[in-house]
Amino acid sequence: MILKWCMLFFAAAFLLAIASVPLRSRQTGEVAELTLAIAHQDMPSGIYYDRHFDWPTGEASWIDVPVWTLHLALLFCTVSLATIRYCREGSSNKPDAQNAAIAPRFHSGHQGRGVCDPERSPR
Repeated sequence: MILKWCMLFFAAAFLLAIASVPLRSRQTGEVAELTLAIAHQDMPSGIYYDRHFDWPTGEASWIDVPVWTLHLALLFCTVSLATIRYCREGSSNKPDAQNAAIAPRFHSGHQGRGVCDPERSPR
């Protein structure tokens, strides 16, 4: 269940990022960047989209990341979780010899004696 909700969260985040954070800068037409900044003095910390300013020396520590990496990371998380969920559901729906051997364990009595096994059942 948690896997389904995580997959839906990343899918929604991916669609929101595609809709609200364009790949190309509106001002320059080049690939846009996200700036992750930690300010030290007067400038605020935060995430800046396509910043066209510079901080004074020593004012902030920052990392510029292309927007497409955000889109790719969210898409990768969504596809990975969907694949894991599909594989788990596919393997749990197929009856096989191993699942059949495990089934009698669910009907065990007290102290590990199986109710399905007449030789081991309590008298």
